[in-house]
Amino acid sequence: MASASFLDYIYRSVPIHKMFADGWGNPTDLIKLIKFRREMVKRDPVVLLNDHCPFIKEAKIIENNSFVIYSGEFETPVVKLLPELVPLPVRYAQFEMILPKKRQANSCPLCIHMAGTGDHGFWRRRKLLALPLAQQMGIGRSCLRYVTDLFVMGVCLIFESAVLLNWLIKRGNWPLGLTGISLGGHMASLAAACYSKPVAIVPCLSWTTASAVFTQGVMARAIPWNTLEKQCTDELHSSEIYGLLSSQYWNDSEKINSAKNNFRAQKLMHVVMDEFTHLGKFSSPIDPSLAIVVAALNDAYVPRSGVANLNSIWPEAEIRYVNTGHIGGYLFRQSEFRLAICDALQRAAAKYEVVSGNVVKR
Repeated sequence: MASASFLDYIYRSVPIHKMFADGWGNPTDLIKLIKFRREMVKRDPVVLLNDHCPFIKEAKIIENNSFVIYSGEFETPVVKLLPELVPLPVRYAQFEMILPKKRQANSCPLCIHMAGTGDHGFWRRRKLLALPLAQQMGIGRSCLRYVTDLFVMGVCLIFESAVLLNWLIKRGNWPLGLTGISLGGHMASLAAACYSKPVAIVPCLSWTTASAVFTQGVMARAIPWNTLEKQCTDELHSSEIYGLLSSQYWNDSEKINSAKNNFRAQKLMHVVMDEFTHLGKFSSPIDPSLAIVVAALNDAYVPRSGVANLNSIWPEAEIRYVNTGHIGGYLFRQSEFRLAICDALQRAAAKYEVVSGNVVKR
């Protein structure tokens, strides 16, 4: 494997806020999320609320000669399923939709772009990907205190993506895709894996699991391991979590030399992240041949060494590599991300069409 990017290490060396500063979160919430995820991946239409169509409020906010920007919001479907886990600030999903002026709003291709780590708001995605796609290619787009916050966010994004995709299909928009960079790319993969229809998928600067990201990559430096280790012993030891995740987890941890700092926390982080984010624990997308993955050869944020290869999980997916690191990819390879989005959408358009609100093969 290529050496990790020096720029990635330099960038991460800048002092930043800690992730998961308050620890794992409520053990009861984590147990509920584990059980819910295992039901969700079965694609049961009742569990996934396929018939649930919340009211989507949209409004035009900007218009010029090239494009129109709409804002929209709707209540996240997870409120119906896990109401006690959805805090008020995220009860309503907000999105921004950018449409090229020269295309009909209900017929142009659209790609939902998931936010990456630290991407609060729409500015970065609007400037770097959405507006160039809308103007050049006629395509439109739309602080974690606890570890459990990340998983609640993931569940919400999976359901909210399905709502938006179903809404766009009913409008007649096709082809449709899911994309994102870094964390956003992985969330796009998970959303596609749970969605019941074929859709283009373009994860950028992500891979098959987040476990290596938080335990091996440079992001591990932002984790308060001492806090998590203490909670492993004090708060989680007697809970149901270990039995759900691995019957051997706690026994194996006890056998490790206590001189190895924070072993329990790092072990549990690895197991929990694999439980919620490993693509091998989810169904494959309906059509993985519509996936184009863009990975960085020298990525120090998303290590691939010792991690399942994407082609072993999605054999039909295409993988494109950029010869740079994570930060270099984000800063200097946006054009290659946009090209992958266009190519994936063209594949979807060539294989499928929308007929009477359904996606069918041509």
